[in-house]
Amino acid sequence: LEPGAEGFAAVGRAFARVHGVERRFHHGSFQQPRFGRFARRLVVRHREWAQELAREPEAPDDLPARHQRFLDRFPLRRCGGPFQLLHRRCTESDVMVDVRGKGWVLEPQRCGFGCYLTDLVRIEQRICGGDVDSIGSLHKGYFDAVAAARRDHYDALAPVFRADLHLASAVRWARKRRKDHPDAEAAFAREHARYRRIVEA
Repeated sequence: LEPGAEGFAAVGRAFARVHGVERRFHHGSFQQPRFGRFARRLVVRHREWAQELAREPEAPDDLPARHQRFLDRFPLRRCGGPFQLLHRRCTESDVMVDVRGKGWVLEPQRCGFGCYLTDLVRIEQRICGGDVDSIGSLHKGYFDAVAAARRDHYDALAPVFRADLHLASAVRWARKRRKDHPDAEAAFAREHARYRRIVEA
């Protein structure tokens, strides 16, 4: 990744290797979804199903089957195109992540709340300070029921993702302040060097 680039290339390649999917990254504000009556009922059903999954004996080799049982029971409709995860503003950055084919949208109201059933959810949840509610209560049951077996994987990827968010923020700051702040380029260079150290480690 060369200085002056957008800052998403390395983490995009990492996600592509992990998930085998196309990835697209967007700038934008995080939003808190507004839950309707349908969404509240869905939260209750999801919590009940998550409790059922939690009672199953631990079998890491059976994780794909558990994911599929989760999808079979969770009444969501697969999105055909790109999908944006909406939640409260993250303190780390205003970068919005959109991975094609990995989003689901609530039906029938289409109330604008999505669920990434991939490692991206857990990574963003960690970036938000470990507060599950900062992403959304629909995700909590998924974390509790399915994601525990992959904690080491999240621990490895989260610092890289966080470094990339910092770099993207530095790029935007440098571009915005370049005209009236002569130190903007030096600030970007420092962020870029710190990012490379984290990624290469």
